[in-house]
Amino acid sequence: MKPIIIDEDTGRRLWRVVECSEHTGIAGTSWRAYVAKGIAPQPIAHLDARTPLWDAEEVQTFERDRPGVAGRPRTRSSAGT
Repeated sequence: MKPIIIDEDTGRRLWRVVECSEHTGIAGTSWRAYVAKGIAPQPIAHLDARTPLWDAEEVQTFERDRPGVAGRPRTRSSAGT
């Protein structure tokens, strides 16, 4: 069984740190640090006092667009190398 969290009001799928970490390949502690530094998306809700939740689509967009991800278009500065 693999339970999921869906926001009842919006129908959006929500992820905990563990799902964000699994999807991005970023360790949980690093994910938290990225969030604290404003690099990764901010949580949009909390399941309880200790469990922040992120919009899964927002995390997927972050992963797709972040530097160093395979398959992403090169930046102008690295196009000639």
